[in-house]
Amino acid sequence: MVVGTNPVRLLSFTGTDWIVDEFGPMQRQLFGGLAVMSRVEESLDVLYIDSAGVVQVSPFSRRKDFAPAWNQYDADATVVLQTATQHYVRASDGGGGGMGADGQGIGEWERLRMLECQTVIINAGERRRLVVFQTHDGHYVGAVNGGGSHVIAEAVQAGPWETFYLEERPGFVAGVGPVTIRCINEVHYWSAVNGGGHALAADKSEPKDWERFTLMVVP
Repeated sequence: MVVGTNPVRLLSFTGTDWIVDEFGPMQRQLFGGLAVMSRVEESLDVLYIDSAGVVQVSPFSRRKDFAPAWNQYDADATVVLQTATQHYVRASDGGGGGMGADGQGIGEWERLRMLECQTVIINAGERRRLVVFQTHDGHYVGAVNGGGSHVIAEAVQAGPWETFYLEERPGFVAGVGPVTIRCINEVHYWSAVNGGGHALAADKSEPKDWERFTLMVVP
């Protein structure tokens, strides 16, 4: 249970006792809302709205090897994502609507600005990258309900549904190569329906061929 305004506190029940952990001072709005996203079993992210109305993320774990080394938007790059059928992920009309995996070339609609939100080191050295994708017209790509349905590009601000885990797969070298993109619910992955040429979904819980994309940095 997460409670409080400043500081925010985590209350954990062991079955016999309550353990209280503090996240430290946070300039959180009293009625700004509070949510918790589990990263893995032994860690979590606390999401809250600060006094300026901006959504913030605070990672937490009791593990000694947990090293949350991240900064907001460490870097950004323009990327394209190619499917197994050589199609490209694209934002319909450049953003503001649905997302497809049916682009046949690299144009403005296929170019996505990828923002590096966080790089987290957890589980004795496992590296996890959290990213946000922005379309040509400035909308943000999001998984409806945080995953389990389809992918759209309607958000004008990046929140939890617009935050994804970028997972590098064997063969990923120097920022280019195969990746899977996992939703913030930690269950579902981006999936190109029929491997490409159709819609872009976020409803598969096991990364197979349709869930693998080739990420390439472009001008």
